[in-house]
Amino acid sequence: MTEDTGLDAPITAVTVFTDGARVVRKGLVSVGPGEQPIVVRGLPAAVDPASVRVAARGHDLVLMNVEVRRGYGTDPLRGETARLRAEVERCRDAVQGLDDEDAAEKARLTFLSNLSDASAVALARAVGAGRSGHDELTRMAEHLSTGTASVLGARREIGGRRRAAQRELEAAEQRLAAAEKRVSAPVEFIEVAAVLQAGATTEAEVEVSYHVSGAAWRPLYDLVLTGERLAVSYLAEVTQRTGEDWPAVELVLSTTRRGLHQTLPELRPWYVGREQPMPARAPRPFARARVAEAPAQAAVLAGPMAGGVAPAPAAEFAPAVPVPAQPGESGAGLAYRVPYPLAVPADGGPHKTMIARLELDAALDHLAVPVMAPEAYLRATVTNSSSLLLLPGPARVFHGSQFVGETML
Repeated sequence: MTEDTGLDAPITAVTVFTDGARVVRKGLVSVGPGEQPIVVRGLPAAVDPASVRVAARGHDLVLMNVEVRRGYGTDPLRGETARLRAEVERCRDAVQGLDDEDAAEKARLTFLSNLSDASAVALARAVGAGRSGHDELTRMAEHLSTGTASVLGARREIGGRRRAAQRELEAAEQRLAAAEKRVSAPVEFIEVAAVLQAGATTEAEVEVSYHVSGAAWRPLYDLVLTGERLAVSYLAEVTQRTGEDWPAVELVLSTTRRGLHQTLPELRPWYVGREQPMPARAPRPFARARVAEAPAQAAVLAGPMAGGVAPAPAAEFAPAVPVPAQPGESGAGLAYRVPYPLAVPADGGPHKTMIARLELDAALDHLAVPVMAPEAYLRATVTNSSSLLLLPGPARVFHGSQFVGETML
């Protein structure tokens, strides 16, 4: 049995929709004569297995089979956990070192206290016997006071450093606990396996594409009115939590989204007719009536409803047709290719990029409605004459260099 060949296929392009993204990976692999299984590992769990597509290009090369497999990892963060554990040990050693410094200063303070008691008694006796004067007693008191103050200051400084080290230790322990919790839980991933068949040794270019959820983009605008020209900066804010970071590769923003229904939505017709009167029945005993009227009731429920309206039989639905992301009239899907590559990590944070900058003619007039607002307004009426579809989104408005406020397009 031929062993699977792991294919290194980095991300080369991403198309972001309003409710997901399409990711393209490419890689090169050397294929010998005959069949060669290859596998792309480590894809995120957000991959839709039905959306996976594989293409292989090479001389005398045939793609035989594609299989999407779901797997589970048990210890993907072993190196990170080891680093965090070492950091916790370092923080503990730092706290212990500060405790040792404080113990040394405490012993020094105890020594000064004992020395103060002993020297006070000895100097008092010497002064009483005339062997020493008050100057010696004063110098000794100043020496002991200075030493004690120095020790107390050192202990305060050590205490401050110990509190900071203790906070750092607690934070490191929390990070380690979170990492160990993630390691203990199984992590789901997707891998794509394919079988290539070559007539001779060749270099195969393999392209893997798939759709992931957890990604979106929204439009942002900067509107700057200068004279009778409106400059429109068309921006995009991209966010994603797909489980994989997107490097700085070709990025396309599409205005389309996936359909909410996997089949074409079709209305079921109702038919309107005359109300059919119920036939009169002679009164009969209750027990016999229950048995006799049961078939009639079933016929009424299956026939026209009250008022002469009845639902039509269920129709067969046709499969949904995907909408191409091509330029078109307003309401059709458009795809915008970002001029500069943009790296988007899977942190859920906003990442902005420029789609285009437009210069449009503006018709100016002034508007005042004193009954509703005391201000007079300068109004700019602009027609979007570009080929870009301006989607609804927040806009910042500037009059020259002055910020006016925010609005919605």
